[in-house]
Amino acid sequence: MTSARTGGSEKEAALPDLDSVGVSLANYEESKVLCRATFLLPCHAALFRDHFPGQPLMPAIGLLYLCDWMIRRWRGGNVRIATLRRVRFTEPVRPDVRLEIELTWRGSQRLSMVARSESGEHGSGELCILAIPRQEAEHS
Repeated sequence: MTSARTGGSEKEAALPDLDSVGVSLANYEESKVLCRATFLLPCHAALFRDHFPGQPLMPAIGLLYLCDWMIRRWRGGNVRIATLRRVRFTEPVRPDVRLEIELTWRGSQRLSMVARSESGEHGSGELCILAIPRQEAEHS
């Protein structure tokens, strides 16, 4: 695996800001067919906000947000998740965890996804991606 370039590239310029949701990137690796990232999810992260006060859990859309961030960094800012196939969220993601997400290219616009932490697997499935026109990508 090779590390992604940091700073200034067109791919990275279109990425949503992880800091704005209170998430840190601990590790990021990519190759032609595999992308793996480890995220630090502190209890104050916006991805947990209002989702069961007192017993916060990250909703499934938070996991998909992180997958979308990875896809856009790996495949380009104009690529988005179009559909989900056979996606299972098996274990809730709790705060103060190191969450590793692995995306594997399956060809024909399909990626397999596995999300796990030290407590086990949190989700898996297939994501179908789609490149959208550059003007639309700049406004989303």
